Amino acid sequence: MKIFHSDKYFAEINSIMPIEKFGLVRDSIEKYAEKNEIPVEIAEPKPASMDDLLEVHSKDYVDAVFKGIMPLAGSNGFKWTSHLPISVSYTNGGCIEAAREALENKVSANLASGFHHAAKDYGNGFCTFNGLAVAIMKMIKEKRIEKAFVLDADAHYGNGTARIFENNPNVFTYSICGSAWDLIKDNEHSIKREMPYAKPKPYLHQLEKDLELIDGFKPDLLIYQAGADPYKLDALGYMHLDIDDFNQRDAMIFKKAKELNIPIMWVLAGGYPKHDNPVDNIVKIHTNTFITAHEIFEKSA
Repeated sequence: MKIFHSDKYFAEINSIMPIEKFGLVRDSIEKYAEKNEIPVEIAEPKPASMDDLLEVHSKDYVDAVFKGIMPLAGSNGFKWTSHLPISVSYTNGGCIEAAREALENKVSANLASGFHHAAKDYGNGFCTFNGLAVAIMKMIKEKRIEKAFVLDADAHYGNGTARIFENNPNVFTYSICGSAWDLIKDNEHSIKREMPYAKPKPYLHQLEKDLELIDGFKPDLLIYQAGADPYKLDALGYMHLDIDDFNQRDAMIFKKAKELNIPIMWVLAGGYPKHDNPVDNIVKIHTNTFITAHEIFEKSA
């Protein structure tokens, strides 16, 4: 399996979002793969180009982020630094290359967030540029796909992605979340399944039922926002999943992609530490997503 990460993903930001987890997850995957003799390639992506970003975001907003022009440059929710444009260029580039790799070899990942709260003209909720949308538009522009399905299992609604694609019938945006975050009406290609304080059994039952939406939409690419913040001890998640529940969630989604023969790319998302939820828990959840993908797509092949 080929997945993507760069040390350039890291930026010095003052936020509850533990950006250092990207590198910690890479290290954890490498250790697991070495211990269990699993072939895995962790490749460094090229940064997203200005043209790539402008396929999704407005020029005024992109310029503000690269030049530190307030208030737009700080609309993501933390103080702008000169490291930020480098970081977001590479994390978005990783989404592009992971999507391309998935289309060629069925499965891949970008070891960074999808930054799903970012909208066309502004950032939001610790999200600067929307890597999910940037990857989709790049694959469409390259004529690799016509239709994409975004399956967002972050604890918070993927409002930015939904807003970006609200008038695009070729992209289905689905969120199963504990927090609405934004009041966007559902339509024929966008569903928000809000389940605040959901217990594992009804959550997993609802997700299993909703996976049938993928069958009906028949996408060329499935993008999975694998949120760690539905964890029962998360500082901002307000949901009740345990480690085993995440494993079931991931298996359900990867099995559906394999069953339908739809390439799948996933990203890390969410996961906020506190005193009884150290970053190690978040890293374990994300590492388990890799393990589950390996078991379904490679070990069982």
